[in-house]
Amino acid sequence: MRRSTSKFDGLRLIDIWDLPHPEWILICPGDGLPERPWAKAPHGWSVRCAPRGAYEFMLPAAHHLQFQEMLRHAAALIDDRRSCIVVYPSWQPRVSGIALLVDQELLLEAVQGPLEPLARGVVTPDLYLSFEGPLFNRLRECRGNSGLLSPIELSRLTTPLKRVSVDAALSLEWVVTDCDEVMYFDWHEL
Repeated sequence: MRRSTSKFDGLRLIDIWDLPHPEWILICPGDGLPERPWAKAPHGWSVRCAPRGAYEFMLPAAHHLQFQEMLRHAAALIDDRRSCIVVYPSWQPRVSGIALLVDQELLLEAVQGPLEPLARGVVTPDLYLSFEGPLFNRLRECRGNSGLLSPIELSRLTTPLKRVSVDAALSLEWVVTDCDEVMYFDWHEL
């Protein structure tokens, strides 16, 4: 498997490995923008830069937009940055976090609410879980609020990762929404 070197490639790999994810559309310069919504979006729409070059952090994004407003933002990002973008229905995070796959180990960090404070290092995880074994079948460590994720949500997060195979350490961003959807929305090989 070749290394993911860009945000765009990471999103495509989430598709390829069939991980649960938002109903997104990847759009590159020269592609047309969607004319109408393709999914329900009770919390509005999100648009994020997804460049094909080197992986970048802190890229421009906008969330919880009305559909027409999302289209304007999308067009502006494509024009200003000459970059691919990803558009999808926004969500309200109930729990979010980071999954780190290293060799035969899976580490999960989770916080109640949005991921940004954890990703920026502003807060510590509300829950930390460490699994080991070829299919992450042994819980090695659990610290923090063990009730933050139900056993079903935890299974919906970990089971799809058992089929992922990469040559490098892998960091994935995930969310459990207020509608109980479990989704991965970023992939970064370390």
